[in-house]
Amino acid sequence: MKDIQIKGKILKREIIILLVLFSVAFALNIFSIASYNTNWNELYKELYIVIIFTLALYILLWPVRLLAEWLRHLIERKNQQ
Repeated sequence: MKDIQIKGKILKREIIILLVLFSVAFALNIFSIASYNTNWNELYKELYIVIIFTLALYILLWPVRLLAEWLRHLIERKNQQ
């Protein structure tokens, strides 16, 4: 069985994307706590929901990123001809 090697550049990009999505989910949690005037301890009590929402955003963003990569590949291929 062959080992799968992930380049450092790709791994770094994926970690940055996950951190940005986590920041967005965390900011939405702060916004909802402030807008509904609930206790601020919800910030850490509902962290598991923020993590699940982050993963859901990552999964939903994956087809968009795949389409963008495919279009970029087509444009580069067209420019080479």
